[in-house]
Amino acid sequence: AHPEVTDRASLALSAFAARVVGRLAREVARGNARHLVLAAAPPLLTAIRDRMDDDLRARLMLTLPQTLTRHPVPRIAAEVQTALSRAA
Repeated sequence: AHPEVTDRASLALSAFAARVVGRLAREVARGNARHLVLAAAPPLLTAIRDRMDDDLRARLMLTLPQTLTRHPVPRIAAEVQTALSRAA
């Protein structure tokens, strides 16, 4: 890959991770999230975790290194429940 393409992709990933963390922080501040479960591709999970403060990190119950975009909500819920059961 060309360096400028890689740099652009890296910057886009970083910017997206920053937006996700900002949204999570707002939801937590509003009292809408006591616990967090994150599911994303491994590079995005790393980028998100790297930007989380201690409060958000403390709420993180589980990370799923997989992309669940466009899956129906019941399938996502089942994946999360299975992973939480394994982690318990």
